[in-house]
Amino acid sequence: MENRKLDAYVTERTWPSGNGQPVFIDLGCGFPPITAVDTSKHMLGWFVVGVDRSFARYVLYDAEGHYACFDGAGKFQYFQSPTKPLHENSKNIRDRFESLFEDLSTELKRLDDQGSETVVKEGNRLIYNHVRDFEAGNLKFVESDIDDLNLPPARVIRCMNVLLYFEKSVRKKMLFKIGSFLEDDGIIISGFNHPFGIYARYAVYKTDSDGIRPSEFGFSLDNLRPLGIGPSLTINDEDEEAEFLADMTAAIRTDRIFWAKFNQRVDELQEKYGICNRGDDGFNHFSKEFLTAPPLLTVVKTAALWQQLDVERI
Repeated sequence: MENRKLDAYVTERTWPSGNGQPVFIDLGCGFPPITAVDTSKHMLGWFVVGVDRSFARYVLYDAEGHYACFDGAGKFQYFQSPTKPLHENSKNIRDRFESLFEDLSTELKRLDDQGSETVVKEGNRLIYNHVRDFEAGNLKFVESDIDDLNLPPARVIRCMNVLLYFEKSVRKKMLFKIGSFLEDDGIIISGFNHPFGIYARYAVYKTDSDGIRPSEFGFSLDNLRPLGIGPSLTINDEDEEAEFLADMTAAIRTDRIFWAKFNQRVDELQEKYGICNRGDDGFNHFSKEFLTAPPLLTVVKTAALWQQLDVERI
């Protein structure tokens, strides 16, 4: 959801004309490359490049739609369930997929890095170079480290959930390197969002004669009244974007009239969605149903709450 808002932000900006088809780089797009695919569909006039240092070489789907990724040597990497995104990779699951991989991999013949190849057996499906299946006329994928990246100048580079893994000095060097891939007046959008699209925060960076600097900052409403640790999540000290969020939250809370109205509406919606209610003691009291519900359901409920508040634009 937040990535679509970023796409809209990009397309609604005023850009210089006459530079040909603009390039959008999704740096650290991951696999499956959902964000890059969505962007290519919503921004048909742009050429989108999804970049990651490593894409799964083999993807194995079972008959129920669960999948596991394997590297080029056939080594198990991770398992994913579409119905249980937080499912643990138990040994039984790993053993089952490794056995399926051993059985199906011998059926692959071509192994062409420029294309994909699929074998199907008893409802199970093994795909070699699956990332190629996501490509389209305005979308391609490149496997590369930042230092080795060789692409035409980009108007926009989106780099979410990447820089937070590095110390401040390294982040600065990486931002400078990423900035070298921009065309004149191009921008970098860097930040964090939860895998479920919540707790989003991002900064927009521009280059000038003094280097690369933040020019705008935005965040999703759920950061103001979080039910999790998302807004305070940092992996290394001096995370600039996390500090921006803390400063903006503090500034908003100084508006006592807005903050009282905002809190009242959040309390009403939390009770309406069966999440929790505000007790006479001033604390939130969570419902038994919410506390015992599967993780995915609790995320769906809280996401619905914040989407409602976003629609209301309180």
